[in-house]
Amino acid sequence: MTNTIYIKYFDYTKHKHIFIYNLTKIHYTYKITNKINSNFYIGKHTHDIQSNKKDNYYGSGELIIKAIKKYNIENFDKEILAYYRTESCALTGESIVLTKD
Repeated sequence: MTNTIYIKYFDYTKHKHIFIYNLTKIHYTYKITNKINSNFYIGKHTHDIQSNKKDNYYGSGELIIKAIKKYNIENFDKEILAYYRTESCALTGESIVLTKD
């Protein structure tokens, strides 16, 4: 069974926003911000929406894992920066965000 989800994503090959639906996975870039010291972490993730599980992903990098252990998860905010149709577009989006910040 495919969940119907409507998302707006930016297609870098066409340089415009497009709406898509009937996805099994969503790819996105995110920003995790430490509410105590304002440090932030940028990344990309793919979530299987057919699993019907809440997406609790906060990153897998060594620095974010150490920070979450030190400050506790409730002291972090997760912001979805953009959704993408493919993982390769999400990787491109992540690299663009990293060069901006």
